[in-house]
Amino acid sequence: MSEQTNPIISFKNFSFQYRAQKKPTLHDINLDIYPGERVLIAGPSGSGKSTLIRTINRLIEPSDGKIFIDGTEVTALNKKQLRELRRRRIGMVFQQFALYPHLTVLDNAAYALKIAGVPREARRARAREVLALVGLADYAEHFPDQLSGGMRQRVGIARALAVDPEFIV
Repeated sequence: MSEQTNPIISFKNFSFQYRAQKKPTLHDINLDIYPGERVLIAGPSGSGKSTLIRTINRLIEPSDGKIFIDGTEVTALNKKQLRELRRRRIGMVFQQFALYPHLTVLDNAAYALKIAGVPREARRARAREVLALVGLADYAEHFPDQLSGGMRQRVGIARALAVDPEFIV
């Protein structure tokens, strides 16, 4: 990367240890991710892939070190600042989909916009756009239990895309 480009995500001396473990799951990680990069985090089950991703937006708190997003120290944000960061800048696709079973596919895709205070018709229109992008426009009025696992994953992707985040994890 060019020296003029700053990382969008940065881990500095980052570690995470579950309380019950003697050794850290993740230890002394230094990682910079630059705008436009696509990063794959791979490893065996239990190696800390999901933990690392969940610490980016502090769904899991790090044990040590710092995390920066576009130069802002995420580990220093208060609850209100963290909530705004999650609402406005980060899209999250959850490993187990995190869909609401009582909401339609359309309303699941629009959920992040609802939390952000977007009016109902505007959020439903945007949700329809992103459902079309992921090939689920015809399933907008279905419920999650009527979809395959892959389709549920695409609803999660649509929800992450709906808020037009700077990046998706």
